[in-house]
Amino acid sequence: MYRIHVPTYFTPGFFLATIIAHHLTPKPAALLSITGIPTFHHAFFNSFVLLTPDPIPDYEVEQYLVEPVSIGRKPPSFDAVLFPERLLSDGTKNPAFSKTEFPPPGNDKNNNRGLLYGYYVYKGEFIALLEGVDLGFSWTGDKSKLQEWPTTIFIQGDADEGVREDVCSDTARQLGERAVYLMAPGQNHLFESTYYLEDEVRDQEGRDVMDAVRRAIGALDRVVAAYIP
Repeated sequence: MYRIHVPTYFTPGFFLATIIAHHLTPKPAALLSITGIPTFHHAFFNSFVLLTPDPIPDYEVEQYLVEPVSIGRKPPSFDAVLFPERLLSDGTKNPAFSKTEFPPPGNDKNNNRGLLYGYYVYKGEFIALLEGVDLGFSWTGDKSKLQEWPTTIFIQGDADEGVREDVCSDTARQLGERAVYLMAPGQNHLFESTYYLEDEVRDQEGRDVMDAVRRAIGALDRVVAAYIP
């Protein structure tokens, strides 16, 4: 039906999709979460978890706390950056693509913006920061509201070091039949970000790394097909 290119980097990615579904009408037909965060109303984000070897000092992120809101970016050298040239016209992998053809423009300075996630998790500040925006999923006991929610497909690695596994599995349980939950055994956060759907990749245990992603895309196809006359 269509192709989805997996190596795409989003921050904060799936959380923005849930905000769209919470606040906009009409709602999307489906949501796809690849190791994403459906809500910050979860104990993980209020338990002061240290995700880095040492607490991130204020001075490391101070400029991002005081400067006007801006859009961050990753340098072209980052493995998961999407170049249209990565794909052929039918959406499949372009075997001739080489990143060496797209060198970084000038000198990309190191950007510490990515530290903000670990910083806010350790400070336990996400819930307060997103008050009024993140509505959580406590409302799912209302069946009429639940039926309006788009089918949500979750892919989650059980070795995710950035988003604890039950952040997604608890939300999927609340959504019940409105959710499809796929576990990727032994996989870390954004494990799929440098691969393509057709890549045959095995981890050290011999497991198919992309299996959960392909099954999720199949589920997404079926949901979207139901909306096509």
